[in-house]
Amino acid sequence: SAQEILTSRKDLAEALLKRFDHEYFVETFDIPYDKVNDFIYFIEENGLTSSMLKQTNRIELLAYLFEQSKTYKERLIDRN
Repeated sequence: SAQEILTSRKDLAEALLKRFDHEYFVETFDIPYDKVNDFIYFIEENGLTSSMLKQTNRIELLAYLFEQSKTYKERLIDRN
């Protein structure tokens, strides 16, 4: 249901922020601090899955975040 999807997305965001704080996204992926939550929403919309958050998939997750951060930053530039 829509409610379950919303809950799982919220859970994904919380799990991601438990593992990586805002500063990590700023320092590692060069995401502006005030855009970190927007970036997390963006990656959830673009295929972030709970399996990516498993410790065993850390490298896959970091590669995914890196690729998505490039796309996200291009979109930020396009908006301005």
